[in-house]
Amino acid sequence: MMDCGFTTDEFTLASMLGRQAHAHILKHGLQFQVGEEPDIFVGNSLIDMYMQCGSIEDGCRVFRNMLERDRVSWNAMIVGYAQNGYGTEALEIFRKMLVSGEQPDNVTMISVLCSCSHAGLVEEGRNYFYPMNEEHGLVPLKDHYTCMVDLLGRVGCLDEANHLIEVMPMQPDTVIWGSLLVACKVHRNITLGKYVVEKLLAIEPRNSGPYVFLSNMYAELGRWNDVIRVRKLMRQPGVIKQPGYRWCNDPDPN
Repeated sequence: MMDCGFTTDEFTLASMLGRQAHAHILKHGLQFQVGEEPDIFVGNSLIDMYMQCGSIEDGCRVFRNMLERDRVSWNAMIVGYAQNGYGTEALEIFRKMLVSGEQPDNVTMISVLCSCSHAGLVEEGRNYFYPMNEEHGLVPLKDHYTCMVDLLGRVGCLDEANHLIEVMPMQPDTVIWGSLLVACKVHRNITLGKYVVEKLLAIEPRNSGPYVFLSNMYAELGRWNDVIRVRKLMRQPGVIKQPGYRWCNDPDPN
């Protein structure tokens, strides 16, 4: 492009950097020469690129050198830390964001709750989730509820997680019920697990996945008669076997 006599501005460069990030090609991204104090558009794209490629230190360096930051800048750092497993660091950046006066949005809060989940910080998660509307004017979306159920499930607060699903203002889907079922299996709560399986089958009655989970839970407890009973249910007409079926209980902050 430059060989043909064209020049680049901050918008062009930011767009090019974004494409490098989505391609996860860090070595190409490094070829872009930017100043020590990148403008907000280029800086945000650089942070996103570095974080997606796992180059945390470079992303932090760009963030520190930016003379001006906006919500996108803070979100890029929080999301980047969360996606790379740095939950504590993500929460620290979030606290600095609030001190700076920048208000979070739904993307921010999803990443914050995911960070709490991966770090096992249940009390912090509660403190961020429940006052979202009052403190930030954000009505929790389904993704926020899913993150919170995942957090509560990881630490064994299964009844609270179930209650949260029951009172959420939107219809729960298989993702959020599946997250709770995974937690039931981990913590060997067969009673709640059976209830969750019923909820999942009410949504997808032909899906064999819930049956498989329930059968495995019974097997781990040595309840072989129940294993046989559940497997017979799987063979009833209309039930479709799902090869390699499982739920992933890590909601995407994006």
